[in-house]
Amino acid sequence: MDLEETKKIIETFLHQMSITDATIELTIDDHGDTKCVINTASSGMLIGKDGRNWSALSHLIKKIVAKKAGQEDLRITVDVNNYLAEKMQKIKSSVEMLAERARSLGAPVEMSPMNAYERLIVHSMFEHRPEFKTESTGIGPERRVVITYVGPGGASDLFTG
Repeated sequence: MDLEETKKIIETFLHQMSITDATIELTIDDHGDTKCVINTASSGMLIGKDGRNWSALSHLIKKIVAKKAGQEDLRITVDVNNYLAEKMQKIKSSVEMLAERARSLGAPVEMSPMNAYERLIVHSMFEHRPEFKTESTGIGPERRVVITYVGPGGASDLFTG
């Protein structure tokens, strides 16, 4: 499915929600994933408290576009007025600070509860950093990431002098 068809589907969906002032920008990243940025004065309604509406909106847009395209594995990232970009920047800054805290304290550090997408971002930040281990713990909305410093090369040096 091309970007113009995808844009029309999203515009129609937003119009059905009575959002008529939205501008939609679609791009394809280096991995072939589609990025959808919606700019609108109605961003509060689309984002909702703690991003709950944004999460539902993203899910619905992905499902609708994937069904119309006949592709179950279609990857689309939806952002509203740069909400996602700003949120990811805050998470990345927080992760770096907490990783340094885990290293200096020599103890695991728990992050605040996050949704599955946010936890995935955190875990992916440590894919090529073997001196840290990340693990998701908790249930449901209390699920969070724990960052542990395990030392150079992934071998625990916490108790070596």
